[in-house]
Amino acid sequence: KQFVTIDGVLSKNPDDLLSVELNDISLDYIFETLNIDNVAFGGRASGKFFGNSLLTSAPRLSTPDLHIDRFSYNGAVLGDADIVSRWNNENMSVKLSANISQDNGLHSYVDGEIFTKADSLYMDFNTKKVNVAFMKPFMKAFTSDVGGEVSGHAVLYGNFHTINLYGDVFADSLRFKLDYTNVYYTCSDSVHIKPNLIKFDNIEISDRYKHHGYMSGWLKHDSFHNPVFNFSITGVKKLLCFD
Repeated sequence: KQFVTIDGVLSKNPDDLLSVELNDISLDYIFETLNIDNVAFGGRASGKFFGNSLLTSAPRLSTPDLHIDRFSYNGAVLGDADIVSRWNNENMSVKLSANISQDNGLHSYVDGEIFTKADSLYMDFNTKKVNVAFMKPFMKAFTSDVGGEVSGHAVLYGNFHTINLYGDVFADSLRFKLDYTNVYYTCSDSVHIKPNLIKFDNIEISDRYKHHGYMSGWLKHDSFHNPVFNFSITGVKKLLCFD
């Protein structure tokens, strides 16, 4: 007799197994179709998908070695990702873990769960000098252009159309455009993120002439809708304020 192992469970019937090999499949197209607010993964996926007991109430599904070239989140390329995922019958969800190999030689990690029946998700990000552009949709109330790297821990959660975020990150050489004044500033400091609130305190900013000042403020939102913000800049000397 032949035996097949899938998702840690031994099947005596090899005919019970479905195996699909993915070759350069576009994730961008899949997530555009799903139309989930502020959640757009991209890249080219290759690997094997396994399933068995598919016609029962407890199917077993997994992707033990999915590789994604140029894995991106919200249009920002993070690196090449190796992903392990499996179907959780109890929660009607897809559990996944991703190891992202970045162009700078460092690694970031994503662990989470997508609850298909509840149209919701929980994604845990542990980043180390990753491309900060993935946070652009969460900062669009005051900036249309942002660059640099970010390290730290953040959690993205909620249903597909009321996403929220919390965590603490350190922005390294963050460069952003303050749209209302058309000025670019650069800073390296901590940003504190709570549900419906992004806050920073007395961070040192510099303009393109290397003049400095200190910015404090907050951005409040309703699941990243209806944003309002308040910034104050102090301790300035010849800081560019309008361009």
